[in-house]
Amino acid sequence: MDVATHHARLIHLLGVARSLRDLIDIEDPDRYSEALDVIVKLQDNIESSLKRLLAFRESWNNQEILTNRVEHWIIMAEKELATLHDPSGSSMRQFWVSILSIYV
Repeated sequence: MDVATHHARLIHLLGVARSLRDLIDIEDPDRYSEALDVIVKLQDNIESSLKRLLAFRESWNNQEILTNRVEHWIIMAEKELATLHDPSGSSMRQFWVSILSIYV
């Protein structure tokens, strides 16, 4: 009787295994590998684009820093020019000394 019970269970498990195999059976495995290749290419494109964006951001930030420095220099130069035109009398030598002191 135990043998008959085990035999029935084995036949049932074999049927379940066949059903699972039929569910899992892939009709066209190449189709899935093609989709995987497309996903990998998209992932590479995204990584490349992200690297380019990060490099652009760094370049943009450097450009802003340099622009701010030039704007600061222009403001300082305009102030010095204004003192030159001031009749209270600042000399041209003082103007160039102050401009050079900004960058030295």
